[in-house]
Amino acid sequence: MASYRTNDGLETLSEGDAKRTEQLAIGTGDADASVDDTSLENEVLRKAAESEVQGDGEVLHTMRVLSGEANGATLREAGLIDNQDRLSTTHRYAGLEKTTDKEIEFRVTSQHDQAEEGV
Repeated sequence: MASYRTNDGLETLSEGDAKRTEQLAIGTGDADASVDDTSLENEVLRKAAESEVQGDGEVLHTMRVLSGEANGATLREAGLIDNQDRLSTTHRYAGLEKTTDKEIEFRVTSQHDQAEEGV
């Protein structure tokens, strides 16, 4: 798995609480993740993220893909979207085929007290 805080995400950190993660997006793209990403390669679903502070600046963002959503897609990428519709982190996975008999919960942890790649 590869994960990066994007350049937009670094800017969000520098602007403090003015921008917050609101959504989690998933997609089928398989290109390498990069700090220069401004969107997922092939977004197939975007939903509100539930966010919970874990301590030490960590925030857990969660989104559940229901049985009727994103079926037939091989999910390989996820990204956190801020309240100004900008991709703040991007994550790539090996791939998981989504079918009607599966519900998938995506959990992404972000670090909000420091600006560093790979968070």
